[in-house]
Amino acid sequence: MKFGKRDKSIIDALFILALFAVFLICALFIVLFGAKIYKSTVKSSEVSFENRTCYTYIIEKIRQNDNLNGILISDDSGDSVITLTRNVNGKDYATYLYCDEGYLKEYTTLSDNELNKSAGTKITPLESMSAIECTKNLYKFTLKGENVDTSFHVSLTSYTGGEANE
Repeated sequence: MKFGKRDKSIIDALFILALFAVFLICALFIVLFGAKIYKSTVKSSEVSFENRTCYTYIIEKIRQNDNLNGILISDDSGDSVITLTRNVNGKDYATYLYCDEGYLKEYTTLSDNELNKSAGTKITPLESMSAIECTKNLYKFTLKGENVDTSFHVSLTSYTGGEANE
C-alpha cells in the first residue's frame, strides 16, 4: 500500500502558529492571574502580621513584667503612655510604651529619669495607641495605624487584690 504524499500548505503552518499563540495567551493570563492572587495574599499577610505584632508585643511586655510594682497609663497629647515599673536589685526601673513619629516605641530607664521620646527604640509602625483601665487588673487597648486597627483587653494575671470588677 502506498500512502499519498500530501503537500504542506500555508493553512497547516497558520494552524500550528495559531495554536501556539493560544497556548501563550493562556499561559500569560494564568501567570497574571496568579500574580494578582499572590499580591493580594501577601498584602493580607502583612496586615495580619502588623496587627499581631503590635498587640502581641504589648501583651508580652505586660506579662513579662507580671510581677511589676505598678502599671500607669497617662495621656500625652491624645496618645497613651504605658509605664511599667519594677524593682531590680534594689533599683526602680520604668519601661515606657508609647507612640511617637509613627511607631510604637519602648524606652527603659531608671524611674527617677523622665521619658525621652526621641530616645525610644522603634518596635513596629503604629500611628496611635490608647489604653484605659477597666478594672484594677483589666486594661483595654486600642491601636490604630496604616495596617493596624484593633482593640484588645489585657489582664494582669498575678493581681491578687480585691474583686475582679472593682
